[in-house]
Amino acid sequence: MMAVEQARPSRSIAAALYITLALVLLGAMYPLLRKASDDEAARAPEAHTFRIDISADSDTLTQAAQSGVPVFKARQGDTITLVATSTQPGSLHVHVYDRSVPLVQGSEVMLTFPATTAGAFPIHWHDPQNLMIHMAILEVQPR
Repeated sequence: MMAVEQARPSRSIAAALYITLALVLLGAMYPLLRKASDDEAARAPEAHTFRIDISADSDTLTQAAQSGVPVFKARQGDTITLVATSTQPGSLHVHVYDRSVPLVQGSEVMLTFPATTAGAFPIHWHDPQNLMIHMAILEVQPR
């Protein structure tokens, strides 16, 4: 009887099959990998500018604050710039971040800082007699 020899692929054919399989798998994964990099780009830090107008007396500002204040939204890592104009002297203060800027009556001032902490933070106007009025909320979402 004659022994039947089974055909074995040569090593070069096996290597070619493995390489082909690897390329097919990488090609199938490409859309997933590309989507992940697009998502990262979409989450890149941004710069936000928010305006605050303090152009009324303290009684009017207090009444306005009681009816609701604007919410400024950003994400951790973003750069925040507050632009304030005021007909009143005092200062603008972002609590927790402990950032403030003196307000010059009749002028525009800017306060720029990185949004490093997530949460909701009050922005207040402090008059020279230390009266504090709620002007806005800075809401920073985690990244």
